[in-house]
Amino acid sequence: MFSFQYNFPPDTLNLIDHYEAQTRAAHQTLTGEKMPMTGWLQHPARISEEELSRITETAAQIRDKNDAFVLIGIGGSYIGARACIELLDNHNANKNIDFYYAGFNLSGAYHSALKETLHDKDFTICVVSKSGTTMETAMTFTYFKTLLKERYGARYAEHIYVVTDEMDGLLRREAEEEGYTTFALDKNIGGRYSVLTSVGLLPAAVAGYDINKIIAGAQAAIDAFGSSSLNDNDCLKYAVLRRIAEERLEKHIEIFSAFEPRFSSFLEWLKQLFGESEGKDQKGIYPTSLLYTRDLHAMGQFLQQGRPGFFESIFSVRPKDHAHPFDIQNDIVCRAVKKARADNSTPICTFYFDEINEYAFGYAAYFFEKACAVSCLLTGVNPFDQPGVEVYKAEVKRLSKELLQNDPS
Repeated sequence: MFSFQYNFPPDTLNLIDHYEAQTRAAHQTLTGEKMPMTGWLQHPARISEEELSRITETAAQIRDKNDAFVLIGIGGSYIGARACIELLDNHNANKNIDFYYAGFNLSGAYHSALKETLHDKDFTICVVSKSGTTMETAMTFTYFKTLLKERYGARYAEHIYVVTDEMDGLLRREAEEEGYTTFALDKNIGGRYSVLTSVGLLPAAVAGYDINKIIAGAQAAIDAFGSSSLNDNDCLKYAVLRRIAEERLEKHIEIFSAFEPRFSSFLEWLKQLFGESEGKDQKGIYPTSLLYTRDLHAMGQFLQQGRPGFFESIFSVRPKDHAHPFDIQNDIVCRAVKKARADNSTPICTFYFDEINEYAFGYAAYFFEKACAVSCLLTGVNPFDQPGVEVYKAEVKRLSKELLQNDPS
């Protein structure tokens, strides 16, 4: 289903046990009652059957009445859902609806082209934002809300679905005033840890995937990775291996790589999860991603003989019996790459999927959320804030205000 292996230089493997006490302490801190923003830890176990049924039924109604679905959000408000949908890649799904993503950039050309694409389609938008004030999301929501009003008149609100704070915020107030269909996001869950909530589940259900199986996989991961012992918990072991790579081997870059194109957005999700969680106080491993075999021809030379400041986390799907010849060759290349890296003393973590399905996605998503949080705590940083992001946002506000003062039109 989903398994983890690692190949690190032999003289470093005895260091794993040295992190036992630190890891136990980090795990206890994370799972204790005092750590804020940890609602995601037990959310898959606590989500009610009624909520899952409501999401599934709403998704079916959206598919029945629309040709297209536009997910509006940025960062954790959209990339987890996109990762799920593209990774599953129509696994046993009957989608019958086109998916589009908006609000994750500020390109006029992109959004104008999307508007043109939608001109002859019945479509619904789903806007995801805790506050409703995120710049990209707010601008894009206004843009498509205007289009919906032009298309559907007084019925426009029937085509708007909102995932937002359960009680407060601009978007919550507007949704209640206008009658949008809403789903609540727990105050104690941040965006990049929200893929296993309605943030990811509603779009996945609209795409035709079985969200009960996603949650079942996540629930299994809660049980599998509940121990605070390194020997019994691969999730904690991966967090420790990241620390060994950085602190003992001076590897300050983690390359997430995959041999299937449908992993592309999943790798983007991992980049945000680890980058925004860990990159604080002049600390952290820089996450980046590559898709093979394409990038073996673009970056293979550097990876094998360039500056050796990285370790690699490889995602691979085991070929099935009677697999397509391309899949068999893909697996051969994967094994060859791992052998070449090992011969070059590059540390490697490998994550194997026996099959890509809803259960495996839920299991893997929970694994990486928890591993990331523990890795941050081992580094000594808070996994759940992002103070550095506010620096550029403050400058954007200052420049926008200055522009309005100079040109009120």
